[in-house]
Amino acid sequence: MAGTPAISGKKQFRFEPGLLLICITILVITGFQAYWLSNNYTREKKILQQKTNITFRETIMKLQAESLPLHQFFNDSTSNINIDISSDSGGPVKIRVARPESVSGLINAIGEKVEDSLKKIEKINSTVILSSEKKDLVFHDDSARSFRFQGKGDPGERFISFLYRVDSLQDSVRISTADSALRVNLSKDKINVPFSIIRHEGAAAGPATPENPVAPLLDARATRRMRELPDNNRVTIGFLHPVTYELQLGNTFPYLLRRMFSPLMFSLFLVGVTILSLVFLYRNLQKQRRLAMIKNDFISNVTHELKTPIATVGVAIEALRNFNALNDPQRTKEYLDISHNELNRLSMLVDKVLKLSMFENHTMELRKESFDLAEVVREVMNSFQLQFEKRGATCKLELEGSDFMVQADKLHLTSVIYNLVDNALKYSPENPHLDIRLKEGAGSVRLSVSDKGVGIPAVYKTKIFDKFFRVPAGDTHNVKGYGLGLSYVAEVVAKHGGTVTVETEQGTGSVFIINLPKRTVVKP
Repeated sequence: MAGTPAISGKKQFRFEPGLLLICITILVITGFQAYWLSNNYTREKKILQQKTNITFRETIMKLQAESLPLHQFFNDSTSNINIDISSDSGGPVKIRVARPESVSGLINAIGEKVEDSLKKIEKINSTVILSSEKKDLVFHDDSARSFRFQGKGDPGERFISFLYRVDSLQDSVRISTADSALRVNLSKDKINVPFSIIRHEGAAAGPATPENPVAPLLDARATRRMRELPDNNRVTIGFLHPVTYELQLGNTFPYLLRRMFSPLMFSLFLVGVTILSLVFLYRNLQKQRRLAMIKNDFISNVTHELKTPIATVGVAIEALRNFNALNDPQRTKEYLDISHNELNRLSMLVDKVLKLSMFENHTMELRKESFDLAEVVREVMNSFQLQFEKRGATCKLELEGSDFMVQADKLHLTSVIYNLVDNALKYSPENPHLDIRLKEGAGSVRLSVSDKGVGIPAVYKTKIFDKFFRVPAGDTHNVKGYGLGLSYVAEVVAKHGGTVTVETEQGTGSVFIINLPKRTVVKP
């Protein structure tokens, strides 16, 4: 049993700068990772919005193009569209526009070119001619292939009349159609997010007037520029009767979480490794501090134990030398016996330290032999007979079973039992009572040593088998010791493939229980 003095006073709080620095480091690293993940999340969310908005705009435009039957106006063989703008003040201005794949592109191109050209005309009294062939064809109301506008009317108004005719041909895009098409296009980009499309009926563009003949074109161009912004989730189609479609994304968190899986796992791994490393470092520091306290306690106690026999032997030798004790055989024998006992104490201390060191370094081999463990217990009890009488102690041996044969190292097991009985005797009050029990088991033998001593506080129950450990109390222990006995017991029992446990409560005593296999398998 390790030294067990009474513990007085409460444990006081002590500020630890190292622990504070560790906590600050963990908080800073965790905060930085949280900030980095937040920025990644914001960036991924913005990228998702831009991708979905662009895909949404392209989808609506494509559906609009498919809904406009402009094949009625132009032959499939037509590769180019010519727009001729002429005025009285100058020659004709020819603008060639490559036929786009989508109707929206065609309308946008025509709108921009006509708007820029009309701004250059000082007097708006010229004629706008649209032709799909090399020769001009006269426009008729029932014509659906090519047009020719003639007359003295307002060219802007006549061109806008053409736009009216195109806009009147379009059918609005159905939300269900847009939803299906957008879902297919998003799946191509591996974007699987819930969304909804909302339709808003827009106000008609302002009509052309002599003062502002291109008002509808300006409105259309402003609408086009707005819907081409990547962050805009609205698409407006139609010039004179615009309809706006708005894309609203649902819960995008699962998608963004999948996108951020690798950065998230890296951050968790980094924070986890950092926390584990710092905790491991802190525990090592605490262990080193605790070992330093144990070392100081051990040095204090072992110094006392070393000084006592040395001083005793010195006094005996001085008495023999200076006080003619050699002339008195009885006194000489007494002094020599005292010196012999003290030297034996020194030898036992050194022997315990050496044996424990050899066990830890795996340099000591067990010399196994078969013997009766009950006989060994009786031998140990006989060796303590004088001490029992001096302390007024009683020791009782109880046997449960008949076969207590074990195959083990007899010398070391004898030392183990000796240590347990010695501790039970030292840490018990006057007239102590000890119980030793042997119980036969299936393939094992159980040995227990119990006392009614001071017991061991629960906080130190798991530490009493550590080397040099005693209940921290400086050098004020009532019973001097080295903190080696129970450590030696644990090493020997473990070497034999057995277990040692303790049942104890402060103030009521302790019970040490050893379980040994009958046929020992020596552990390396």
